[in-house]
Amino acid sequence: ARCCGPRAEISDSPSDGRAASEIHDVAWGFWLLVLVDAGHAASFFALLSSLGAVGAALMRGLQTVAVFVSSAVLFCAAEETQCITPVKMASIVFVLAGTLVYAAAPHTPSRTAGYRGA
Repeated sequence: ARCCGPRAEISDSPSDGRAASEIHDVAWGFWLLVLVDAGHAASFFALLSSLGAVGAALMRGLQTVAVFVSSAVLFCAAEETQCITPVKMASIVFVLAGTLVYAAAPHTPSRTAGYRGA
């Protein structure tokens, strides 16, 4: 039987269970994603509490640089959008320069060092 155009067909044969299996796989994949995201969020907040906001922001910046560079190395040949562009290169240089300037600056303990709140 045909419905809704030449490519859409309604099968008269009984279902072989593929649809139920696909729903099951999607549900398991979703819950696995939820668990991984929860672990990622927990580790980020643990890092944030130990490094502080500036340190965590610097780490995220370096992570972004690593993603840009690794995607260019691994996928540029297959997908042109993954290649390093002048804008991506400028952002990489900007992040690395900011990280180096911050690392080279003298740091003095603040008056609230070690403060954990009431």
